[in-house]
Order: sequence, then structure tokens, then C-alpha cells
Amino acid sequence: MGEGVDELAAVIGVFFILRHFNSSASTAFIWTVISAIGIVPILVLIWLLAYAVINRKELAVEQQASSTRNPTQEQKTTEQPTTNAES
Repeated sequence: MGEGVDELAAVIGVFFILRHFNSSASTAFIWTVISAIGIVPILVLIWLLAYAVINRKELAVEQQASSTRNPTQEQKTTEQPTTNAES
């Protein structure tokens, strides 16, 4: 959390320095920030889809191996504990 606040303070500081020098520089800075906020999630989504397509066989094998090693939660909850009815 602290690092994010520091980075935000640095960005705001750079903006006001650019604003002091030239208004068109501050406008370009604002457009750059807006573009980065809009483009980065799209690029991450494209990378994630490409990763899933490239590694889908390996991911399927890993998922199947983990499901055979660990029983699912449904199987655990359906098992009834045995009670001693002698008392």
C-alpha cells in the first residue's frame, strides 16, 4: 500500500512540474496516463489468452493430476462420520 501511495505522489509531482513548464506537456502527460490505464489491461488479457492457448495441454495434465491426488470437497462432505451407538 505504501509503495502505491509513493508512486502516485511521484506521478502527481511530475504532472505539476510538466504543468509548470508547458501546458501542452501536461496535456500529453495526462493522455499518456489515460492510455496506459486503458492499454495495460488489454495487453494483459491478450497475454493471458495466448498463455492459455499455448499451454492448454500442460495445464490440463496438471489439473487432472491434482484432482486425482486430492479428493474434491464434495467427496469429503458426503462421507458421514461413524458414530458409536453402544452408549
